[in-house]
Amino acid sequence: MRNLALVCALLCGATAAFGADLNIQVQSGGQSEVNVAPGATVNYAIVGTLSDANNEGLALFGLDLSFTGGALTPADIPTTAPMDAFASGAGTNNKGINNPQGFGGTVIGGNLIQVGGGQNTIMNPGPPSYPPYPLGPVVTGVAWTSEVLVTGSLTAPMTLATYTLSVNPATLFANVIKDGEDGNPFWATEAAGVGTITNLTIVVSVEDCHVAGSNPVDGWIDARTPVSSTAPYDPVGWTSVEITFNDECDASGLVAADFALTEICQVGRCDGVAPSVANVSGAGNVATVTFDRPIDPETWTTISLVGGSGTDRVRLGFLPADCDGSRTANAQDINQVINRINLAFGGGSPLMHETDINRSGSITVADMLSLINLLNGVSPSPTAYFGKTLPAMP
Repeated sequence: MRNLALVCALLCGATAAFGADLNIQVQSGGQSEVNVAPGATVNYAIVGTLSDANNEGLALFGLDLSFTGGALTPADIPTTAPMDAFASGAGTNNKGINNPQGFGGTVIGGNLIQVGGGQNTIMNPGPPSYPPYPLGPVVTGVAWTSEVLVTGSLTAPMTLATYTLSVNPATLFANVIKDGEDGNPFWATEAAGVGTITNLTIVVSVEDCHVAGSNPVDGWIDARTPVSSTAPYDPVGWTSVEITFNDECDASGLVAADFALTEICQVGRCDGVAPSVANVSGAGNVATVTFDRPIDPETWTTISLVGGSGTDRVRLGFLPADCDGSRTANAQDINQVINRINLAFGGGSPLMHETDINRSGSITVADMLSLINLLNGVSPSPTAYFGKTLPAMP
């Protein structure tokens, strides 16, 4: 691979003297630190500014770029002035000279090597007698003020953490056109020093995501049987929750590590080991969180958004036979089911988790028998739930 720095020394007329320093800022949206969602596209810009104007502007530059969050892809090829004068390749005015792999750099080990290029300071007239690049007129005054030298994009990792897109100072080199040059017979240049470098910090978080609703609804208590009627040893219960976030949240990038499950119960009624997140499927601002097993009876299970606020969670209770949501299973629940069965027969829409006790998919008088079996611990119920309670909702 041709070394752009060597090309600079041979073709750009660089001397041992140093002109201005080239200061570099790696930014996104004009900021040196951004917060993004997992998997988001991050557009970046490398902004260069010369430390003084005792020159006629930037003649050539090159740098290496690395990202702690993964491999990079080549940066963009500039197609508009003044940076198109530094690049060869796509674009009607791109007549500069750069790394043979392109102005956007060569990907080696996930890093971008020798991003950048140089102008036609040697006044090359071009083919047929001379090389095809560099060509065209030189643009003066480049980077006297803040100039976007490079643009590109990357994909934020899925893991919540802080990452850095950085320029390696040991690889940064640049030339400036000497003050007073007019391009006759060429534009003499001198090496620029390495000034300050401000890298881009990318915080992958969910701080822009806030729970707005869920199905099952936060605070619901499942009153249905905890075991299958056909396979009494197989636990059943809620195995997923659909969480709706605020409109600004992109839930498509959320993964299992973005959620945590915890459970609480009355002393001695559970082991405190909640299910795990088996899968997360997101689209728009809605994520469906699927568990590796049903939530445990006689518990509150909380599904929390990792990194969210204290209210970014959904709490689901499970107390078989607690049909009225009182957190206690007792005789009053029988009246609740009778009322709900009557509502169903009258064309109403009672909540299934409170009334479809046998999980048949419909509300009938058979649910009354199932409720009585749950309260008394009659098969297939594994426990007599009469008098059992849930703690206060966490």
